[in-house]
Amino acid sequence: MNLADRVRVWSRRRPDRDALADDHRALSYADLAAEVDGLTRSLRHRLDVGPGDRLAVLASNRVETFVTLFAAARLGAIVVPLNTRLAPAELAWILGDAEPTVLVAEAALLSPLADHVASTPGAPPLPTLVDPDRDWPALTRAEAAGVVEQSAGPEPSPEGTLADDVLVVYTSGTTGHPKGAVLTQAAVAANAVNAVHFVDLRADDVTLGVLPLFHVGGLNMIAVPALLSGAAVRLHGRFDPDRWLSDVERHRPAHSILVPAMMAAVIGRPGWERADLSSLRLLVTGSTFVPPSLIEAFHARGVPVCQIYGATETSPIALHQRVDEAFDHVGTVGQEAVASELRIVTPSGPGSDREFVDVAPGEPGELWVRGANVFRGYWRNEEATAAALTDDGWFRTGDVGYRRDDGHVVICDRLKDMLISGGENVYPAELEQLLDEMDEIAEATVIGVPDERWGEVAMALIVLRPGHQLDRATVLGRFDGRLARFKHPRHVRFVDSLPRNAMGKVRKSDLRVAIADDASAMVDDASGAPA
Repeated sequence: MNLADRVRVWSRRRPDRDALADDHRALSYADLAAEVDGLTRSLRHRLDVGPGDRLAVLASNRVETFVTLFAAARLGAIVVPLNTRLAPAELAWILGDAEPTVLVAEAALLSPLADHVASTPGAPPLPTLVDPDRDWPALTRAEAAGVVEQSAGPEPSPEGTLADDVLVVYTSGTTGHPKGAVLTQAAVAANAVNAVHFVDLRADDVTLGVLPLFHVGGLNMIAVPALLSGAAVRLHGRFDPDRWLSDVERHRPAHSILVPAMMAAVIGRPGWERADLSSLRLLVTGSTFVPPSLIEAFHARGVPVCQIYGATETSPIALHQRVDEAFDHVGTVGQEAVASELRIVTPSGPGSDREFVDVAPGEPGELWVRGANVFRGYWRNEEATAAALTDDGWFRTGDVGYRRDDGHVVICDRLKDMLISGGENVYPAELEQLLDEMDEIAEATVIGVPDERWGEVAMALIVLRPGHQLDRATVLGRFDGRLARFKHPRHVRFVDSLPRNAMGKVRKSDLRVAIADDASAMVDDASGAPA
């Protein structure tokens, strides 16, 4: 059995049921199964793709990504989704690392990459190119030139199985290059089990997808599980808050995923108060700290907001809230998904060979996750794999959190974002939550910066709302009596914007580099004049 078999099942049971729709076209389950069959034959007989070969995809949110994924699953091949926001040099590095046989790429997105490769001495050539806007009909129809006889014959052999790798998704690296997390078909299937339990996924559901498909959040959190469950997936090529509100009314989705920056954009639109959101059984959010004010705005409209915790390496669902928990557990990420295990640990003993012990409820520690949804390792990177996975299968997430007495988990921060000031641990997310409560602040983040006396201290970088002013003293006063003195920011900077990645996470590493390179950045702003 492989992932594509589920598409076949639904094409027989509900052939006319909507499966996929994007900005270009729509497919029923019968259409989807036919395209997967045709592409499978063409990949095998025309493009010589076999088990273990990689297929890279550089495209906006569109149905061809899913057709490619299921065809790869049928063949035992592997899809490598490429982040469309990366620079050409970054994309070229990933292609060199993954060595795909085929690159499915939209012409507009391919052009800068092709120019970079052509102008870089010694750069490896691009793989065989497939343009979804030009080549797709010839690759997915049985009458395609050059594959008529072969495609009319038996299915390609050998077929893929759940044990085969099916995705290599590249994540941000801490050593200068990203790492490719390898997910098996079994991990994707286990994540689908988690998703079904998470959102109470039903065959009659419609899900509205706006997150980019080059992240597991956009691809795997609900979209692939929906297609394995006979539900319908509607895709937006890019996020537009007005269109999201309009399509919630028009297509009546049962669920959608918005990261906090998207939630804020939707709430800020003129049509927010009058939009009909009654079809939404829940809104899913996560990826970073979620300000309670955003959650409460959706709750006031009667929409439960369910937080999730996970990573690329967990496919991604590891912990989550359910609808019946959402209103009473704001600020937590829920409990373990049905196919996942969790440990919260702290090191015990000195040296590099320290043992790890489980912490008590209420005590922070590093989150470790284990389950069938956990990745197999990093592509061609044994050192990083050994550092991330224990011998008995636990994935060290690098995130710090604690379990409340009621079993729900609260995320404190990334372990790498934690700073140590005067020997005390300081979690920036704790400070960011207080800054979010200030009406004058549109967004804020906190990073650690060097300090001669304390080793590290906190710096708050703040973006003000239009028409508002704020000074350093008022910001610092916000923490009096709320947090221990050693946690308070020692520096405040007012800035025009914060750098974010495609999932809405603030790129704190960029900010640390900018601060380190600019000595004047250590001089505090007295008032809210953007620096």
